[in-house]
Amino acid sequence: AVPNDNKRPNPTMRQVRRLDNGNTLICASTEDKVMEVSPDKKVVWSYDLPFPYLATRLENGHTIISSGDGYGSKQGFFVIEVDKDGKTVWQYGGKDAPKDEQLKWPAGFVLMKDGTIYVSEAHGGQLRVIAPDRKSSRVIKSPALKHGATIQVVEE
Repeated sequence: AVPNDNKRPNPTMRQVRRLDNGNTLICASTEDKVMEVSPDKKVVWSYDLPFPYLATRLENGHTIISSGDGYGSKQGFFVIEVDKDGKTVWQYGGKDAPKDEQLKWPAGFVLMKDGTIYVSEAHGGQLRVIAPDRKSSRVIKSPALKHGATIQVVEE
């Protein structure tokens, strides 16, 4: 079981992913952390950040995480890649980011083979396309993205 150490009245988990090693990567949103839990229910890795929505483990052992807000969490509004020791590799968005790099509640994301990341912005009704250099981006807007959350690549 995922602990509810913060005693919030509505504990919330967002996305959960089974890893190749048999462990489970859990976005314990109201705990403000991502946890990797082994089959014997031990937390073997964790990373603290405001209200994680989605976490994806990369082949090199790094983890990409989207951070939003809700249920009393601080506002994150960024996407971050951390190494296995929890050190930041890169971060896009957040309150200190330049205005053109600020995200509106990043939720789902997908990393493409070329390194481009598509991020759905739940409050923006848009997709942010972040280039592999993690500095340049473009925005795709559509009425169909009223409250975008999860992204699924059908063909690449």
